[in-house]
Amino acid sequence: MSAPGPGDQRSSWSLQVVVEVLSAFSVEDPNAVDRVVDRIAESVDAEVVVVVRRNAIVASVGVDDRARADLLAAVGARPALVHLAGVGPHDHTELSLCWSPLDGDDVVAVGRFGEPFDLEERSLLRAIGRSLALSFRALDALEAERYARDELDRALAVATHRATHDQLTGLPARELVIETLDRRLRGATPAELERTFVFFLDVDRFKLVNDIHGHAVGDQFLSALAHRLRGAAGPRDLCGRLAGDEFVLVSSQVSLESAEAKAAQILRVMVDPLEIDGRSLVPSISIGLTQASPGDLAETLVDDADLAMYRAKQTGRGRVVVFDPGLRRATEQRAGIEADLRQALRGPGEFVPYFQPVVDLHSGRIIGFEALVRWLHPTQGVVPPDVFIPVAEDTGQIVHIDARMLRSACARLAEWRRLPGLERLTISVNTSARSFADPLLPSRVAEALDLSGLSADSLLLELTESVMMDEGSGDAETVQRLVDLGVRLAVDDFGTGYSSLRYLREFPVAVLKVDRSFTSQLGEDREVEVIVESIVGMARSLGLAVTAEGVETAFQADRLVDLGCGYAQGYLYGRPVDADTATAMLLAQADVTA
Repeated sequence: MSAPGPGDQRSSWSLQVVVEVLSAFSVEDPNAVDRVVDRIAESVDAEVVVVVRRNAIVASVGVDDRARADLLAAVGARPALVHLAGVGPHDHTELSLCWSPLDGDDVVAVGRFGEPFDLEERSLLRAIGRSLALSFRALDALEAERYARDELDRALAVATHRATHDQLTGLPARELVIETLDRRLRGATPAELERTFVFFLDVDRFKLVNDIHGHAVGDQFLSALAHRLRGAAGPRDLCGRLAGDEFVLVSSQVSLESAEAKAAQILRVMVDPLEIDGRSLVPSISIGLTQASPGDLAETLVDDADLAMYRAKQTGRGRVVVFDPGLRRATEQRAGIEADLRQALRGPGEFVPYFQPVVDLHSGRIIGFEALVRWLHPTQGVVPPDVFIPVAEDTGQIVHIDARMLRSACARLAEWRRLPGLERLTISVNTSARSFADPLLPSRVAEALDLSGLSADSLLLELTESVMMDEGSGDAETVQRLVDLGVRLAVDDFGTGYSSLRYLREFPVAVLKVDRSFTSQLGEDREVEVIVESIVGMARSLGLAVTAEGVETAFQADRLVDLGCGYAQGYLYGRPVDADTATAMLLAQADVTA
C-alpha cells in the first residue's frame, strides 16, 4: 500500500477510511456487513477479512470453507501468521494477520499474503474495529428491541385471541361474533343483507350430559359438536360459541328456503352419535333461524334467532324454527308476566286455589277436590293458568306458587273435614317438575300437614307421567321421605305415551288419572275404550284407584262405569270454583243426604 503523505494527511486519510467503512454499515440492513468487509479489504489491500462474532464467522472475503475453519480455530491464540494451503496467490500460504478486537471474544481478522501490515495500517484496523464494535452494539440493541417488540406482539396476539375466542372450542366468543357480524352488516348492500342469515344452535338437555357423565365428558361433547359445526359451515361462514351449550353460525344463503335447507343439513350432521370415553352419546339440537334486513344490528339478529330457538325447544326440541315478529311480542309479554309474578309473590293474596270436585261414579257424591291455582291479577283480573304457569315453571317461581297452594289447600280441607260426613274428604294438589326436584318438598308437605292438622293420607300430590319418568326430577331420598310421611301420589295424564311403568312400583302411587283425551273419545273410538279398560284392569290388580278426567256428558260417565272406572271429574260435575262455592256444593250434598 503506498504512503499517503505527511502525518496530517495520513490522519485525514485514516479518518476518511473509517468513515467510508462505517458508511457501508447499516443497522437497518444486517447484510451490509458483507459490504463492510469488502471496504476493509480495499482500504488496506488485504486479501482476507473475517468477522467473528459469538464464535461464528458472520462475514468474510477471500477464504473458502476450509480456510474459514482454520481461521476460526485460530481466534483464541490470534497468531500473526496462519498457514492457509491453497488460498493465497502464487502458492503463498503464509497469511499475515492483524486481529482487531470488537467486544469480548469477537474479532475482525484482516490478512494478506506476503507483506505484513505496518504500524499505521494496524492502527487504522484497530480504529475500524472499535468503530465496528459500536456499530455491532447498536445492531444488537436494535435486534433486541425488535425481538422484544415481536415477543410483545406475539403476547398481545395470544392475549387477544384468548379474550375473543372460546378456550374450549377455539371458536370466536360472543363479543367477537357480534363485532364481526356488525362489520358485515355495515358493509353490506341491501341485496347482501337479504342473503345474510343467523343460525342459533342450542344443545337439548345438555345439563343431563354433565350430571350423568361429568363435566369432562360434557366438555368433550361440546368440543366435538363445535368441530362438526365448523365442518358444516362454508368457507366464508362465521361460527362462534356464545355461552355454555349455545352456538351461532352466520351464513350467506340465496333465499330463506336455502337457509332452512342448510339448517336441516346441520341438524343431520350434529345429531349423529358421538363416542366419548367409551360412551355413546346422541346429541339433540334446536335451531333458531333469522334473516337480516336493513337497519338490523348484530345483537338484534342474534336475539331474534335465540327467540326462534327457544320456540323450537318449546315445540318439541330437535327442530328448526324461523323467527317471526310475533315471537318478539310474545317475549315482551312474557317479560311482563315474569315481572308481575315476582311482584305477586311478594304479597299474600293474588294466588288462590280453585277447587274442582272429584266424584264417586257410582253414587255421584263428591269424595274430594283437585286444587288448581288461579292468579287474581289486580288490574287484569283472572290470568289463565296456561298463560302464567309456563313462565313460572321456566323461572322457578312455580316452586313458591306450589308451596302456597299446598298450604292453602290443606288449610281449606281441614275446615271441610270438620263438617259432618266429610271426615274422609281428600284433596289433590298439583306438583310441578321443579317442585318435585326440590329436596325441600317433603319439608313443605310436612309443614302444610302440621299447620292444618291433617293426616297425610288425606293429601294426594299430583304429578304428570313426564315428571315421574324424568331422570333428573326428584331423587330416592325425596321419594322415601314422602313415603315416610304417608303422602300418596296421583299420576296425572296417565297413558299419554310413556311406556315404562316402573314408577308404579318405585313411587307411592295411589291413583291413576285417565287423560281427558281418552275420555272425550269414549263411544267414538273402540281402541280408546280398550285402553281405558286396560288401565282400569291394571290399576285394580295393583290396588290403585282410577279417576277419569274431562268427563262432560252423562254418556261418558256411563261408559266409564261400564269399563270399571271408580271416580271422575270434569264439567259434568263442576268447573273449578272458589272456596266458598266449593263449600256450598258440599253443604248442598249434605242436605241431600240428610
